[in-house]
Amino acid sequence: MAEDVIDSLENMKLTVEEEEIIALNKRAAMNTLWRRWGMHTGLQIIEVGTNLFQFKFQNDFDLNRVLRGGPWYFDNQLLMLKRWHKGMTAICVALPISKPLRREGFIADLDGVHTWVKFKYERLPIFCHFCGLLGHDLHHCASHYVVEKNGGDVKYQYGDWLKASDEGSCRI
Repeated sequence: MAEDVIDSLENMKLTVEEEEIIALNKRAAMNTLWRRWGMHTGLQIIEVGTNLFQFKFQNDFDLNRVLRGGPWYFDNQLLMLKRWHKGMTAICVALPISKPLRREGFIADLDGVHTWVKFKYERLPIFCHFCGLLGHDLHHCASHYVVEKNGGDVKYQYGDWLKASDEGSCRI
């Protein structure tokens, strides 16, 4: 199993989108989330990096209500929320679901330093291990069918390794 994952990662090619840094309108996001979460007071939103925010709740009840109340969207993009634990950085990322899942990408801190991170998704719905799109599997992928039909070399760029483990995983 581990060798299969290593082999698939060695053959992985990044998409143009995976190399881009995702931009977020901070003011609009803050106003929208305050309204949707019903917290006009008692919620602090702190930008700790480019598209990296820390949400400080006044109490655990509100925190758990938001974490369990998802999935949450901003500007038609899915937000990923993860409870902070010592030794980790919590991030909130919006991804277009009409494009392949991001496997990896750069995150920029306040000083503009870019760090390469691997993305994991909790409660990931059905997705294709060939093209990375949500909503269909390998057996229903037109792109995969064409490559196989033409005798091309099939390389799977996506897999179950994109799914976060249940314990301590991101909430989307």
